[in-house]
Amino acid sequence: MNRKFIVAVLCIVINIAATAQKKNNKTETFKVYGTCEQCKDRIEKTLQHNGINKAVWNIETGMLTVSYDSTKFNKQKIEKKLADVGHDTEDFQAKDNVYNSLPECCHYDRFIKTQQQTTDTTTATSNTKIVHTITGVVLEEDKKGKLFPLVKATIHNLSNHYTTTTDSSGVFQITTNVPAKVVISYVGFTADTIHITSPNEIKVILKNASTGHLREVVVTAKNQSTYVSSFSTLNTLNIGSKELAKAACCNLSESFETSPSVDVSYTDAVIGMKQIQLLGLSGNYTQLLTENTSEIKGLAGSYGLTFIPGPWIEGIQVTKGVGSVVNGYESIAGQINIEEKKPDKSDKFFANTYVNTLGRMEATINLSSVLNDKWSTALLTHANGVNTKIDDNHDGFLDIPLGRQFNVINRWKYADANGIIAQISIKALNDKRQAGQVNFNPSTDKLTTNNYGVGIDVQQYGVTGKLGYVFPQQKYKSVGFIFSANNYNNNSYYGLTKYDGKQNSIYANLIYQSIIGTTMHKFRTGLSFANDNYNETFNAINYKRIETVPGAFFEYTYTGEKFSAIAGIREDYHNQYGWITTPRLHLKYDFNPKTNLRFSVGSGFRVADIFAENAGVFVSARTYSILNPTSNYGYGLNPEKAWNFGINFIHNFKLNNHSGSFS
Repeated sequence: MNRKFIVAVLCIVINIAATAQKKNNKTETFKVYGTCEQCKDRIEKTLQHNGINKAVWNIETGMLTVSYDSTKFNKQKIEKKLADVGHDTEDFQAKDNVYNSLPECCHYDRFIKTQQQTTDTTTATSNTKIVHTITGVVLEEDKKGKLFPLVKATIHNLSNHYTTTTDSSGVFQITTNVPAKVVISYVGFTADTIHITSPNEIKVILKNASTGHLREVVVTAKNQSTYVSSFSTLNTLNIGSKELAKAACCNLSESFETSPSVDVSYTDAVIGMKQIQLLGLSGNYTQLLTENTSEIKGLAGSYGLTFIPGPWIEGIQVTKGVGSVVNGYESIAGQINIEEKKPDKSDKFFANTYVNTLGRMEATINLSSVLNDKWSTALLTHANGVNTKIDDNHDGFLDIPLGRQFNVINRWKYADANGIIAQISIKALNDKRQAGQVNFNPSTDKLTTNNYGVGIDVQQYGVTGKLGYVFPQQKYKSVGFIFSANNYNNNSYYGLTKYDGKQNSIYANLIYQSIIGTTMHKFRTGLSFANDNYNETFNAINYKRIETVPGAFFEYTYTGEKFSAIAGIREDYHNQYGWITTPRLHLKYDFNPKTNLRFSVGSGFRVADIFAENAGVFVSARTYSILNPTSNYGYGLNPEKAWNFGINFIHNFKLNNHSGSFS
């Protein structure tokens, strides 16, 4: 009985407390001045206080709806708290130094203070001026005479130079002396000046410009085919599709032949593979990414440049020096990121063919379709081949290898209005090449001394994807997840030398991005994981290794008026080599918008794939031995570590209406 009685009493007490709390709860809606998502975040966080149950500020209207316990708070206390962090209300005005300390994007058109406010705003001095708050609406009249509200129309008070805009309903409010002159304008409409003679509500109707004499203004612009962005802290060269179109054919390795920043050379004259060089180092020291996904790495690193057809490429970003820590620790000489054509932005049908006098034939067909307002898909297909034996210099060897390649990608993209973006790509490739003497016949001469021949048979299958979420009310905040899984097989022979290489890779990267206080201070942080399983056989000797590398990173970005900086560090743990610390720093100073000075410094780390990266030397009959191996892991070699630092000065100019740059 006692327990039941106590429980009953407790229930009554809780019910009375809840009723009292509900009775004391009060909801108010009033104007708070601000401009952007940062303002919204600041206003709502300021009111995250015991006794305030809910606070929601609308960016479009500037109206704050707040629910609070009236025994602990009142409207004046709430407005005072907001003024203390820089946001005016109709009863309180923020101090000038607090307002001026706000980020530039948060500088709103200030509310006109018309009374000398005391601490509790209950008294005013004798100097108080009598002003009026006037509400109005701005409407559009179409050709048929129908009226529609104009959103973001500009209202400028000539009497006190106060400016505001209309909300989503076309409504605005101004505080002014009467009489007053107000100019109302909107792009596409003739501006209208009205005279306010009384504090009554006003209605303004703007007629469509097509009924008047407003002239059309056309603004056009175009990007250069290659350029270094003045806004980027990193020394990144952007290569657009127009620059890629200068080469009539080709794959990624040949796409750099028109760019002075990246050198292209043959690994050897027999197999005809091409390799890039950046800052004087071979392409092995440049991290290759496809849409910020680490795919072209390991055994595929040397051949992967020929696996991306030029007509699939939307753009290329070449970063000289160490890149971002977000993408890993392998960037030493630089970083190259390839953007492939997107399903929602590609041509519905695109076809490209190429034939040259050496018998090389290529064909690319791209198809894309926007299924609905959220889903889109694309099918990218490519085939190339050489079937004609060419020996124009009569040395008995093929001038260009025979063979064929089939390559296909199926891409899917999802994007909705709630900030969710998802992409997934399924990839398949088969590439076969034959080189050597003209009389070489693979069926009878392979791995014999009859005639010299080289055969390369590569298959690669993979899936890559991205999942991202951008916070709708805080565009500066986002979460992204990147993943890929690849299977690579290379079965090759070079005369009497046989090489087989297999690699299975899994990669994942989780990235969170936000700001610290203002958009001048941004950061990215996250976790990554990479697992690569290698199995190579060279002249009957087997080399195996598994690389498992979890990691974490943090990158801070400061963007000032003239100075900007990116400082990052990542920590990875390699299952064989232990902890890997990778610090990187990028600095940029703008003398003016056309003249920039950049500095970068950082470290890189990589494990060499000594056979795949030196396949060109297999053409000879040399023997190989690894001297003094340090362990039984892999080839018994230590990893490569490097520091890279550099300075870059660039000045952009115009000469006879032509753009140029000095670097």
